[in-house]
Amino acid sequence: MPMPTAYNDRAQAFFDRYEAQDATPIKDLLSRWIPAGAHVLELGCGSGRDARFLAQLGANVIATDGSESLLALARQHTDPTLTNLQFAPLALPPSPTETQTFVAQLPTTTHQAHAVYTCGVLQHLTDHELHETVRFIDHVTDEQGLVIVVVPLNHRGEPDRPTYSRERYDYIQRFERVGFRLANASYADDVGTPGFTCTWATFVFLRETGSQRANQRFRRILENDAKTATYKLALLRALCDINRTMPRLVRFEGNATLVPIGLIAERWVRDYWQLAQGSRMPRQIRQGAQLAFETNLKTLMTYCAQNYSVFETLLNQSPRDETATQAITALFDNVVTTLIKGPVQYITEDGHPIFHRARRHVRKLPLTDQRSLFTRYGELAFPAELWLELTRIAPWLEDSIVLEWAKLSARFESLETNIQTPLTMADIVVRLIPNDTARDTSFAQSIYRQALNKEGLHCIWSGRELTENTLAIDHLLPWARFHNNHLWNLMPTHRQSNSQKSDAIPSCDGLYAARAEIQSNWLRLYEQSPKRFLIEAEWSLTRTPLPTTQWEIPLFDALLETADISANQLQATRWP
Repeated sequence: MPMPTAYNDRAQAFFDRYEAQDATPIKDLLSRWIPAGAHVLELGCGSGRDARFLAQLGANVIATDGSESLLALARQHTDPTLTNLQFAPLALPPSPTETQTFVAQLPTTTHQAHAVYTCGVLQHLTDHELHETVRFIDHVTDEQGLVIVVVPLNHRGEPDRPTYSRERYDYIQRFERVGFRLANASYADDVGTPGFTCTWATFVFLRETGSQRANQRFRRILENDAKTATYKLALLRALCDINRTMPRLVRFEGNATLVPIGLIAERWVRDYWQLAQGSRMPRQIRQGAQLAFETNLKTLMTYCAQNYSVFETLLNQSPRDETATQAITALFDNVVTTLIKGPVQYITEDGHPIFHRARRHVRKLPLTDQRSLFTRYGELAFPAELWLELTRIAPWLEDSIVLEWAKLSARFESLETNIQTPLTMADIVVRLIPNDTARDTSFAQSIYRQALNKEGLHCIWSGRELTENTLAIDHLLPWARFHNNHLWNLMPTHRQSNSQKSDAIPSCDGLYAARAEIQSNWLRLYEQSPKRFLIEAEWSLTRTPLPTTQWEIPLFDALLETADISANQLQATRWP
């Protein structure tokens, strides 16, 4: 982040402001959590007030700031006998090179700090800058580490110092996704400005250990009550899948997580579509009843010749014929009605519903493409704590749900006396896992072959020149983990590189190195199908509309974050 010139231009004014503030609450906080002898890294030290206090407590402190002028004033007002305090320039977020250089200079044996502290800084970072800064904090904090964050949740800011208001759970989930667990949180209102109340949040995060895992409420939800249909399992699986592969598409409001209902419905269509392929749909409801939306599903499947890739293309096609529009709309309307009247209404905890529809967000708009699903059906609201739990367990909970779903469906099969050959649990598991028949890359393949014949093409990973025999289509985010065939995810690679990468998630360094090639190929795909490309990118990576120009910049940032979040969550191998 380029340091706003305000900090250097008005360094003395900022220094005086920080020093004049009542630091008692901060001193109490630091005294409670940071022991003498700890190695502490402060990000955005300002006047050096808190760093001096920590050093006086006996901590070894490296205090950093992006403003050289503020650092100079901090050094001037620091007792030279405090040899356990040093100041260093560092703007947030550091680049990979800056991170490497900085970490190498940390005095501990592991080149990591015992604690990281930052106060009144993170609200000045964009979402991507915040993501990169959290990654940096994770990198510089040791295995027993502690992170203290003090940040305003709403702040008016100043013209030359932009600020970004966020919900508390936005900050919490960012740290929890990289392996920290919230140990303490407190909130205080600052009413210093007449007519405006600013809420300050204080978060204390600790590295997670096995004993610190939260009580897994979703596991209890999964196992609670007798099941007469697979709808509850479909909802839980959809939430796991969204948490794992589309984490940027949810938002927070107060203590609630909000997920587009249309996004959940699309997951339902995918899962039940797969189940319906074959000679017949395995029983999904006890006593032989059909799914509430089964007729609509089969109508659309027939229209699409049973091919889910055809449906995905059709969903984003404009214009499309009236028959297709009616079939798609009828199916999604029926799925959403089933979702709301079924598991959303009946899943409870301690006798109270867990989920509810955020009706004020409902917009009855035409179902024109995937993007319209975000607004047409409103949002599903549930406690943010449950979403945070999913960030820890979604990959493994989803596996449990698939097995439970297959077991339940097989039991429904066995109860039917009129079925000569009931489908087994193994049969149903196979149908619930997306297979390679849905892995259609033909459109991207044709575009890259055209480019190959016209101007030549190079592997995004190795830089090697490609030929007809060596060209392979690689999923940036691997198919085995994301099941995503969207155009932005399909890149030309050398067969050897594709084989070496396999199902690994690319590293941030690898993505940065390939950035120019990735963005060049995005532009190539966009030129051939601009609407489809942007709709798919917004649907799976950004949720918010991309700008009409230079959209490749925020899209790449979104790709980096999604790869990073998912790799941390899955503890997956990174490549190269």
